[in-house]
Amino acid sequence: MWQIEKIRVFMQEFIIFAVVSAFCMHLLPDKKYQKYARFVIGLVYICMILSVVGEIMGKTVSEIHF
Repeated sequence: MWQIEKIRVFMQEFIIFAVVSAFCMHLLPDKKYQKYARFVIGLVYICMILSVVGEIMGKTVSEIHF
């Protein structure tokens, strides 16, 4: 059942990050900066998802081979 707890915590953190990143996007003055910010935020989303999937599978970053 610890997997469900990990997923619940992940969803809370995911929602908080989504709200904060949306707020920060509105503070950026130009479309050019918003494009770069979206790219970085997308990378953070991918890392967040991969870390939770790895935790549930029992793998750490050093154990995952591409």
